[in-house]
Amino acid sequence: MNEEIEKHFMKLNKRYVKSSRHTLEVDFVPYLDGLAEMLDCKPRPQDYLLNDPRLAIAILFGPNISYAYRLRGPHQWEGAREAILGVMGRTEKCLSGRKEAEQTNDILVNLSPQSVLAIAFVGIYIFWMINRLLFI
Repeated sequence: MNEEIEKHFMKLNKRYVKSSRHTLEVDFVPYLDGLAEMLDCKPRPQDYLLNDPRLAIAILFGPNISYAYRLRGPHQWEGAREAILGVMGRTEKCLSGRKEAEQTNDILVNLSPQSVLAIAFVGIYIFWMINRLLFI
């Protein structure tokens, strides 16, 4: 066991920056897979290739999401399949579902803060130039 621990830390020292800020770094997916193997809940896409190929493809080629670890094992969840298959739709919805503010014809309402600042700067500059020309 000590040899395994030593090998593991040597591997981590080669891969990550050695500093006091970076003390607990791991590769996320292999770490989760290792824990899932211990709990016997690691997803096995081969189990679904024949009876549920859509789920197998989602596990193999989709994003690595926590629902995959709930397909089997001690804390199995009946909704895991639907959650895995629906993750892309939920992601698209939250990224593109925002409604833009209603457009108004009032030019001052539609200006960005940067535009207002630029207009104010130009106004001050023009005022300064006129005063300079008049009082020379």
